[in-house]
Amino acid sequence: MTKTNSSRHTKADIALCFGERTGYDVDPKDIRIKGNWLFHRAEWLDDEVDCYWAADARYDSGVLCMEAWDGVKIEDSPFIPKNDERVAKSLKELDEDYKQHLFEQTPEGQLATKQDEAEGDLVWNAIEKDPLFKKEVKLLHQKLQDKLDEEYGENKKIQWGVSTDDLREANLITQELEDEIQKAKDKVEKDFDWSPYE
Repeated sequence: MTKTNSSRHTKADIALCFGERTGYDVDPKDIRIKGNWLFHRAEWLDDEVDCYWAADARYDSGVLCMEAWDGVKIEDSPFIPKNDERVAKSLKELDEDYKQHLFEQTPEGQLATKQDEAEGDLVWNAIEKDPLFKKEVKLLHQKLQDKLDEEYGENKKIQWGVSTDDLREANLITQELEDEIQKAKDKVEKDFDWSPYE
């Protein structure tokens, strides 16, 4: 039986444990473990692969999650041979998203979320009030979508919106708006209730 990298558990062991947790009938050939993630393919997923947080799966299959954290296209998964570059990119994105999720559960993360919401509201209002700004944001959105289309193929990945960081990179946030954002964030921090976390 094939062992996973540096593992005392076979893929069959992990598939069995994973199947018990999810309720799926899991064939070892339908799982791959790379980095902190277990990738699971199934016929009902079409051209996607579910990704489960499994940081210690190589050493202890009992840590596997029972719900998928996210999914990736089959072409970005370890099921495609000689696909290291795309898999590395998938792993990086999955790790960053999951790390952000863990941070958001902390008091500091809760504060940051509220500050981000205040920033988003301010920027949205500024865009809505200024037709030229709105036009520039639409052009930036299209540019970002074109970049995704070039990298992954047309409409394979969708640019759902434009973040404030995207606007900053494009030099679309004025110093005046930046100052307003900072004041809003300071107010949120001042008003933040730390008592539930003490």
